[in-house]
Amino acid sequence: MPTFAIQAGDVVRAVTICQVPGQVSINSRQYQLVQSSGGVETTSAVFLTSFGPQMHAAMVPLMAQEATFYGFMLYLETPHATGWRPDTRGAERSVGTGGVGLLPHQTSGLISLYSNTIGKKGQGRIYVPFPPAIVNGADGNPSQQYLDKLDELGQFLTGSIMAVQGPATHMFLPVLYKKGGTPYQLGYYTVRNGWATQRRRGNFGPTNELPF
Repeated sequence: MPTFAIQAGDVVRAVTICQVPGQVSINSRQYQLVQSSGGVETTSAVFLTSFGPQMHAAMVPLMAQEATFYGFMLYLETPHATGWRPDTRGAERSVGTGGVGLLPHQTSGLISLYSNTIGKKGQGRIYVPFPPAIVNGADGNPSQQYLDKLDELGQFLTGSIMAVQGPATHMFLPVLYKKGGTPYQLGYYTVRNGWATQRRRGNFGPTNELPF
């Protein structure tokens, strides 16, 4: 897929794709390029080279061995996103490392994400797919070991991405953004001590398709 330029102030949407047979999980997070040293712009490939391995390292310990971490798509959200095809990356494709056996269909871990802005426009969430059966506690809630791993993912999702391109370093901050609006920087998260259901994943409805 084509590589595109990212300029200061641009917002990109990073889509993480995971799967088990019959189900495809798609999660999106947005980042804004806020600072560059040694250069005024960077590219989608440079961002994915930094973001991809870190996101992979944070997610695969939360996934069962039957699940596959498939890859990424990156969209340009501003200033001229219409008509641009996403860049893609599949270098991190691998199976989960959290243990054998899947919990019931569409079960997910849940992390709530917050900015300083009150209301729905200032908060979001991520459904962490395909948890292994071994992390389901005796009380029917996630084990402490699983929650600790969710906490590590939450830290990553509310932290900056530093994309290095030769002598230049580009800082991306996590944001919530709707086209035509103002990006709200994420800075806080809450790990939920309970299982969630990601209905859009498929199996009980239209199945998402692998995009590449």
